[in-house]
Amino acid sequence: APGAAITCVPNWCLQRSQLMNGTSMSSPNATGCVALLLSAAKAEGIKLSPVRLKRALMNTAQVLPGLSTLQQGFGMIDVERAWEYIQEMKDDQFDDVNYKTRIINRPGGPRGVYLRQEQEVAAKQNFTVEIDPVFATPDNVDFETQRQRIEFEMKFELKTILIS
Repeated sequence: APGAAITCVPNWCLQRSQLMNGTSMSSPNATGCVALLLSAAKAEGIKLSPVRLKRALMNTAQVLPGLSTLQQGFGMIDVERAWEYIQEMKDDQFDDVNYKTRIINRPGGPRGVYLRQEQEVAAKQNFTVEIDPVFATPDNVDFETQRQRIEFEMKFELKTILIS
């Protein structure tokens, strides 16, 4: 949630001074933020796919100091920055591309490498990462679209995060 001890508790709780936090408060807050962005995009005639919306929220979230990635994810939603991102990227045809990621030769084909046990970090390890683009409109097979997909190239940077 954006903070703790949220005081806007519904009257039906029958506890006027009750304070709440956690997912009970963060979910309605996130939903309201998304509704603002969807409404603004509709008003401006900007086509906003779920992938594009998620990318805008993730790329513009404010990282909070003193908290690990496990504690905060991408950070706190910043609606204003997300809207600026959406406006800036509205004509980028590849902002709707999603990526299927998996780690080869790991049980279950996970999307990331999670090393939590002492024996997992005691020795050097190599991992093979497979990243495949998933285009928003796979059924569009016209010549120009297919040509753009063939020429599609994206650079990635893989990072390790040490969480203490």
